[in-house]
Amino acid sequence: MEEKTERRIREIRQRIWEKRKNKIKIIFIIILILSLIYLSFKIKSSTIKFLWQLDTFKLKEVEIVPDKAKFYIEPVLELEKDKNLLFIDIDDLRQMILNIPEVENCKIKKIYPDKLYIDISLRKPFVSVIYNEKKYIIDKNGVVLSDIEEEKNYIDIYGIKIEQNCVNETDRWKLNILDEIKKWYNYFNLRKFFLVNQINFISPNEIILYTDKGIIKMKKSDIKSQMEKLSILLQELQGNIERWEYIDLRYKNIYKK
Repeated sequence: MEEKTERRIREIRQRIWEKRKNKIKIIFIIILILSLIYLSFKIKSSTIKFLWQLDTFKLKEVEIVPDKAKFYIEPVLELEKDKNLLFIDIDDLRQMILNIPEVENCKIKKIYPDKLYIDISLRKPFVSVIYNEKKYIIDKNGVVLSDIEEEKNYIDIYGIKIEQNCVNETDRWKLNILDEIKKWYNYFNLRKFFLVNQINFISPNEIILYTDKGIIKMKKSDIKSQMEKLSILLQELQGNIERWEYIDLRYKNIYKK
C-alpha cells in the first residue's frame, strides 16, 4: 500500500516538474526572441545613423531635363538639399513635383553615390480662356498654367468656365471640340485662307469662330465634315472674295453672306 502511494506521489511530482520545465522553456524562448529583436533594432539603428551621417551619399548633384523645367521644380528640390540619397523617398518627391500645375509627368532616378536624375514632361500651352474678365492659359487637358508665356498670341476662348485651376467638368467636351477644330484646320491647310483669333461657345449647336476675314459658325457634331466643306468653298471662291460677313457650316447647304 505504501509503495503504491509513493509511486503515485512520484508520478504527480514528475508531472508537476514537466509542466514547470515547459513553462521555463517558453519563458526562455520569449526572452531570447525579445533579446534578438532588441539587438537587431540596436544594430539597425546604429547602421542607419552611420549611413545617415556618411558624406559619401549626401546629395551633391541634381540633373533636370529639360533645362527650362528647373524654373518650376527647384523650390521643391530645396527641401531635399543636403539629404542623404539613401533616404530620399522617390515616390514622395515625384508626387510633390506632379503637384506643380505645369508638370504633366515626372521620372526620377537615383545615381549613386550622390546624384538625382529628374526627367520632366511639361504641359504645353494650348489656348487662353477668358472667364470673369480674366485670362487663363490652359493645356489640352484643361489645366491652368502660369502666364509666363503670356506674350505669345494664343486663341482666346469664351464660354468655358474655370474652377480650382482647371476647366469645369461640364465644359470639358469643349476641349475636345477645340482639339478637333485645330486638327482639321491644319489638315485642310485653312491657314492660307484665314487666321482664327477667337472662338466663342454659345451652345453645342452654335460655336463661333472669329477670324481675320469674317465670322464662321459651326456646331459640335462632325467637325471634320464642316471643315472639309469650308475648305472646298474657299477654294472655289479663291481670288473672288477677300472678306465675308459670316459663313454658316451648320446645315447641309453652306450659307454665306
